Amino acid sequence: GQCTPASVYPWPDIAPGTDNSLKALPYDPERAKALLSDAGYDGAEVAIRSYPRADVPEGPRFIEAVAGYLDAVGINTKIIPTEYASYRKERLAHTLNNGSGYLAAPNRPLAGFQGVMRVLNHSEGAFTSTKDPEIDRLMEAWEATITEADSLAASVALYTYMYNQFTHLTCCNMSISYATNDQVDSWDLGKRVWDDGFTNLYQP
Repeated sequence: GQCTPASVYPWPDIAPGTDNSLKALPYDPERAKALLSDAGYDGAEVAIRSYPRADVPEGPRFIEAVAGYLDAVGINTKIIPTEYASYRKERLAHTLNNGSGYLAAPNRPLAGFQGVMRVLNHSEGAFTSTKDPEIDRLMEAWEATITEADSLAASVALYTYMYNQFTHLTCCNMSISYATNDQVDSWDLGKRVWDDGFTNLYQP
């Protein structure tokens, strides 16, 4: 009961800079088969890294379900059990070699989404999974905005493009509880993706 269908990763549907008229796509095997045919899919193996994460401990079961849906429409999937740290290392080095995995992205202010999009989807991003000149163009146009209204509009433009291009296999909005104890009286979670938060807890 903690999830709802989502439209475009990494934006939760409640995030700023989204278009709520674009609904999560339903499972449609016939349309999926037609899209695969149009793309010229030849049955090549698609590897999916499977690993638990602290925020999504049921990740491996989730990957099994996704692989089952993909197999049902004719995609030849192979699940590779691993650890998130290993997947992250490969992704940062761009050595996954036809590999995919799954990620979760917490809700954040609009500027935070601009930062995470640069890392995840710009062709020069450290953690990128896409090489699309149009995404680069839309991303750079968004980064060049000055007013809040222009920034929101540019975010929606990128969101809409990624929705129409099926850029990610977006699955769900998920409510995750984070807890600490009364000995932690403050914690700066940072303003950009992965800055001054978890990483700096173990780096000098």
